[in-house]
Amino acid sequence: MLDLIFPLLLIILGILYRVNPPQNKESRFSYRTNASLKNEATWQKAHRLLGISWIIIGVLLLLLSLILAFIPMHAFVRSSILLTISIFAVLLSVIFVEKKIG
Repeated sequence: MLDLIFPLLLIILGILYRVNPPQNKESRFSYRTNASLKNEATWQKAHRLLGISWIIIGVLLLLLSLILAFIPMHAFVRSSILLTISIFAVLLSVIFVEKKIG
């Protein structure tokens, strides 16, 4: 069940970014890139897009982890598959946001 932690964390952070993006640009839990720091509009748009992306990714990863739970395989293999897909999905979400705000 530890495989559910990362998808749930993505969903929670996605909701937080979508509903209440960080106001302080120096916050540790903010999406800080050159493009997102241009002005207030790009800051808000970046967090809104990232929030939507992470909610979608989190739900998809949650479904995938539940599906994989019913397939007989070693827990290490299942966790490795989910971790690899999660890393690529989060990196792709960052690339997506950068293209949209850049």
